[in-house]
Amino acid sequence: IMLRMNQLVYEREMTALQVQEVRERHLKELINTVSELVKAAEVLTDAVPGIELSKEDQVIFRAMANQLYSEAKNIGTMVEEKDYPALDPAYQRLSQTCNACHSLFRF
Repeated sequence: IMLRMNQLVYEREMTALQVQEVRERHLKELINTVSELVKAAEVLTDAVPGIELSKEDQVIFRAMANQLYSEAKNIGTMVEEKDYPALDPAYQRLSQTCNACHSLFRF
């Protein structure tokens, strides 16, 4: 909470141009992070044959990796198109997918 408060105070002391620069930098970092997540999701689906899972679990794991990939690509598109209102629900779906997979498959 204090970190968020400090960030809000810090932004209030900045000029509008400085605030815009910070937001643009954060968006670039978000785009880079989403790109890394997309690559990780691709690697996950390729890793399935090397993981000791039942056939049923392999299907579930691949489906979750594909969902992760789709959500990450979706977030990347939203950021590029500056569709900021849609980011929070998309991030929540992505987070739920990650948490569900980690609950089922303790890697």
